[in-house]
Amino acid sequence: MIILNIYDIKKYFDCPRLVFFNYLMSAPWPVVDGMNRASSQDPLQGSVPWPADEILPEHKGNSEERGGSTAIPRILPEHKGNSHACFQDRLQNTLQNTVENIFSQIKHRRKLAKYRLDEGESLFRPILISSRLGLSGQPDLVIKSSEGLFPVEIRVEIRSQDQPKLSKSRLYQMAAYALLLEDICGIVVSQGFVYTLSCQDVEIVHLSGELKKGVLETVASIRQMLQREQLPADQAKQADRCSYCKFQNFCGDIW
Repeated sequence: MIILNIYDIKKYFDCPRLVFFNYLMSAPWPVVDGMNRASSQDPLQGSVPWPADEILPEHKGNSEERGGSTAIPRILPEHKGNSHACFQDRLQNTLQNTVENIFSQIKHRRKLAKYRLDEGESLFRPILISSRLGLSGQPDLVIKSSEGLFPVEIRVEIRSQDQPKLSKSRLYQMAAYALLLEDICGIVVSQGFVYTLSCQDVEIVHLSGELKKGVLETVASIRQMLQREQLPADQAKQADRCSYCKFQNFCGDIW
């Protein structure tokens, strides 16, 4: 079974064809100004996972019974002579410092006091994999406190204070992280947080059973699409994005 990435779910909402081309035509994700340049490539590719028990020791056990394992990435020092590896090392340090600063900002927020984040531990960009769900993902941060586990995503797009609502793809992304944490750790994850850089605001995301069911249904739809190997009739939700997409040459029925 193919291990889908949570990023596939997000792109499926943008345009199902993106996932189709990526898997069945080995076409890389397009990197263009009009289509979320920041997230279309993972700057930490090539990182090496750590064992799950080093991160969540209280949930030790048989990883096969839990349906997967979790890990945290790092860049190994043996590539010091390689300029690309050095750049990756600096980039990871910058990302980690940014996330740690955000964690220090939100853990003392009054509206988050009941989650005891001030007593919690932050896990930077852990790699979450579940063979049972056939799903993997890498949230920006996972906070572990006495009240449970909370996935945290950093929202870089600019929004005004009168636009607090999260997109459906963002909600599904958070619910998918919750499903992975539940499958790996065996505890219910019912809430997460989204931090918006532009206004330094944090939103509480309630991860309901209905939302998680929607994620599983979407994953099933993606698998069915890949099994059939038939180009989806559905196109991008926002048609103006098509003109920026580097996959447009594959869509002969549009152009």
